[in-house]
Parts: sequence; C-alpha cells; structure tokens
Amino acid sequence: MLPERYFSDELSSDSTITTFVAHTDSAGPWAELTLGTVERRVFRAMYSAVAALANRDINVIFDDVMTEPAFLQEAVIALHGLRVLFVGVRCPLAVVEQRERERDDRFVGIARGLFDRVHAHGTYDLEVETAQRSVEQCVESVLHALRCAPQQSVFQRLFDGLSLDES
Repeated sequence: MLPERYFSDELSSDSTITTFVAHTDSAGPWAELTLGTVERRVFRAMYSAVAALANRDINVIFDDVMTEPAFLQEAVIALHGLRVLFVGVRCPLAVVEQRERERDDRFVGIARGLFDRVHAHGTYDLEVETAQRSVEQCVESVLHALRCAPQQSVFQRLFDGLSLDES
C-alpha cells in the first residue's frame, strides 16, 4: 500500500514511519505495531475512497484490519448513509499465526500482536469463522446476510452513538 521507505522493523524518531518491533515471550513471537502518520492518512483516505465509489452505485467489498478505535469511527463517519454490511472475519490465533508463517509478505508476529485489538469493538452485522468453514461457506453467509440485512446496520447504530463536534 505504501513504499517500503515508510516501514521499519526498528523504532524510529521519524513519525511518518510505521514500525513493527519484534518481541518474544513464552508463547512465541509477537510484534508491536506503531502506525506512522503517512499510513494513518492513507487509511483515512481509503474510507473516503470507498464512500466515493459506493456513492456512484458501485458495489464495494473492502477488507480492513481496524487496529484502533479511531479507524472504526473514521469508517463509520465516511460511510454514513450508505448500506454497509460490517463483517467480522475470525479464526483461532493458532490458525492466524500459521497462515501468517505460510505467506512470504507478512511480518511474523504481527498477527499475535494485533489479535486482541482488531475485534475489540466487539460488534458486527455478521461474523464468519474461517477455520471451521470453507471460503465458499463464508461467502454464502455474506451473500445471505446481504439479501436479508436489516435496514439499520451496526455502522448506522455506531454513527447514531457518536458525539460529533458541530463547530
């Protein structure tokens, strides 16, 4: 998503850099993620880009790992008024770690480092479990939910609960 110069596996005094700092404990490797200002701006812009596409009657499937509550809030604000099906994709940590090791484009340990953060908000319109269900079964669940989704999604309820500064 960004050029390599915006990422580091060492702490940096440059606030534009996203860092992945490796740690190891009795359970194995884990990584601490600190997003740089450039990546934060890109995430915020992505929500606006998704909204722009959807506002042109283009169906969008958008995959995001919301590592901070502020990102969910940004998405809720940007997508307000649009039909959104908020889907949580889950599986056990051991499976996530195995998948991470099998891919050559991942920083090993980030899955465990983020595991508790990505679902911390705890609310979805639908959740799919990818360790026990096939991709096809998960897709069918999503399609069914799209056909039967209530008019007010979780995003609408979250938006209604926001205290927005009117100034």
